[in-house]
Amino acid sequence: MKYRSILFICTLALFGLLVSACDVIAARTGGEATPTPIPTVVADTNVIAEGRVVPYQHVNLSFKSGGQVVEVLVDEGEVIEEDQVIARLANKEQSQ
Repeated sequence: MKYRSILFICTLALFGLLVSACDVIAARTGGEATPTPIPTVVADTNVIAEGRVVPYQHVNLSFKSGGQVVEVLVDEGEVIEEDQVIARLANKEQSQ
């Protein structure tokens, strides 16, 4: 127990000497240190990125037979329902 008390007092005294030594060093160098400005870094590289745009939703449409489209019955972006006629072909009958 006595050994620990002596060790604690010696450690405390050593710490006190170190703190006072730091104060002496600061006084010799002229007090507080002056900060040095950090130069501004300008990047000389460009960022080049590639990407691909894809639709969120899409549908493939086809007719049961070939021919020329003569009439489109809906507008772009219009909501359609199942089995709704959206276009007509010339001189062709659709079989269902």
